Amino acid sequence: MIQKSFSSTYIFIAPLALIAVTLLFYALARWLTISISLSLTGLGALGWTISLILRIPCLVLLRKLFGEQSQSQMVWLSGPTEELTRAVLVVFAAHTVAEGYALGLGWATIEVLYTIMQMLALHSLQERTDEQAILIKSLIAQQGMKKVLNEENLWWGVAERLSASAIHIGLTLTLVAQPWLALITAPLHSVLNYTAIRIVKHSAAFAELFIFGAALVLFTGGLLLTMR
Repeated sequence: MIQKSFSSTYIFIAPLALIAVTLLFYALARWLTISISLSLTGLGALGWTISLILRIPCLVLLRKLFGEQSQSQMVWLSGPTEELTRAVLVVFAAHTVAEGYALGLGWATIEVLYTIMQMLALHSLQERTDEQAILIKSLIAQQGMKKVLNEENLWWGVAERLSASAIHIGLTLTLVAQPWLALITAPLHSVLNYTAIRIVKHSAAFAELFIFGAALVLFTGGLLLTMR
């Protein structure tokens, strides 16, 4: 069951996550003398939305081919749908480090907003005891999310958003340098998501440390590839 502490802490953590992600990476861009285009930031947000929508027909096809959907199917689809969409946007709209950074920042920011919407939806289920609410809470527990929905671990959620945003910017910059690398980043993205979900079922802290390590490598690597 989702813990009641989620309700009291959410009003502080949700805006903190959003502000931390946007302001930190905007400040970092300023420090790196990278100019952020708001139009490309908006295009990045649109790209993430498109990649999310693309998962729907893919899931329908998988269900027809293999029967019942599973969480792992959705996770493995995340890489191909996001990275191939990202590659298309990069080819047509982002050719410099500044353009790639802005596109990745928009991608990351809309994902933070989506996460906050998810948390609000989960919060609305806290006091409900009807059959549908019980089913959704059960699915949350099966996915390992139960561990992060309490006052202590929600702070790890803020760290996770920061790391995820660094990953999105890093992957975008990588494709700016070489768009064909989407063939590598697509499966890599899915592997990172799947591994993090497996780890978080046992420890939210270890999962966030894993994601932070991946973020550090991908963000730094993306910058180096585009600035050389």
